[in-house]
Amino acid sequence: MSRRNVFKALLVLAFTVLLVTAWLHQTGTNKAPDWGRSPDHIVLSWTADPATTVTITWRTSPDIFKSLVQYAPRLNDSPFPAGSSLARGRVTTLKTNLGNYNIHTATLTNLRPGVIYLYRVGDGTRWSRIYSFTTEARNTGQFTAVVFGDSQCSSENYRVWRETLLAAVKRETPRFIINAGDLVDNGSDQKQWEAWFAAGQGVLETLPEMPAVGNHEFPWQGRDRLPQSFLAQFSLPENGPSGLKELVYSFDYGDAHFVILDSQVGSNSPLLKLQQNWLKEDLKRTKQRWKIVIFHRPPYYAKTNRANDDVKEAFCPILEENHADLVINGHDHAVMRTYPIAGGRIVARSKGTVYLIAGRSGEKTYTDLSKKRWAQYFYNPLDQPTYTALKFTEGSLRVICKKMDGTILDAYVIEKSS
Repeated sequence: MSRRNVFKALLVLAFTVLLVTAWLHQTGTNKAPDWGRSPDHIVLSWTADPATTVTITWRTSPDIFKSLVQYAPRLNDSPFPAGSSLARGRVTTLKTNLGNYNIHTATLTNLRPGVIYLYRVGDGTRWSRIYSFTTEARNTGQFTAVVFGDSQCSSENYRVWRETLLAAVKRETPRFIINAGDLVDNGSDQKQWEAWFAAGQGVLETLPEMPAVGNHEFPWQGRDRLPQSFLAQFSLPENGPSGLKELVYSFDYGDAHFVILDSQVGSNSPLLKLQQNWLKEDLKRTKQRWKIVIFHRPPYYAKTNRANDDVKEAFCPILEENHADLVINGHDHAVMRTYPIAGGRIVARSKGTVYLIAGRSGEKTYTDLSKKRWAQYFYNPLDQPTYTALKFTEGSLRVICKKMDGTILDAYVIEKSS
């Protein structure tokens, strides 16, 4: 080969390397995908007691039907112990615009509270890396959870979501995370989910994710259809009303009761009445000190011409009558906290429910946001993405909204005796 041809070949190789590097940067990860030959899209959640169980969901190519989880308590930072347990999962097929995949789900039971476990998932031959999780300790008094506003991005570049997630987890050391809807921009486009999961690598495998569904998770065509990709890729509690399983649910952690609602159900849908009845009974039944409710569309809004009166009429009377302490929403991409509200009126600090819009953890911003009369705090995060840390102690809940760089935007304390 002549020098000229060698030089041309080197140029082609260099250009190819640059293209691959740029693609990896866009996905938000420095690891090339295995295209289904090994498990990926691993995400933790709870479908039962966080002290004694954990649920693991992952993806493989459609020809892999064996679902196994190998796990054991961690011993003195040692490699994977020899005396491990094996759990079997179930498999479903997810049809997407990129092809079909198998989604595997396994729930580990009879775990010991307050223990770090090591685990890996696979089919007995092809295994994932070894990851870890920690079960909830009995009588948990203090803990932190982090809530993210919309992580959606307009393309397949979820770098902003990854940077926000990593910054929040490193700074706050939460026990779990919650996304308040609109995880992706188009829930029917698997390329978006590829980028979202790639951006979450290193966190989703170790901290449970308990998301709410947003309007962008639903199909663009036929909004009455269920968000199938969302439902397939997250395994969530099935204690909600019939027809809304895993879209509406509740769980306890420490002395807090968390309720996730579906604000996309229309006012004319019979499912709305089912959700209202379920919400009343769920809030009345709980014995936990704190009641935290998360859904996507805010009843107290910040964006021009987006009042969401149907959501306000459906949920707010129930939330306020049953003394929900904090309601967290997304959708408007603002950081906003209301005065305490009861019966639609501003009331004294200990007499009402506080409504919070959790900002944005992705790249999308709005310029037509403004402070409304019910807002005690308002900020439009055009400069940086944000997150909200919920810090629970024995008698107080600190709600701290921060920019990605750690700058505190708003801090609010709710105090309550037992």
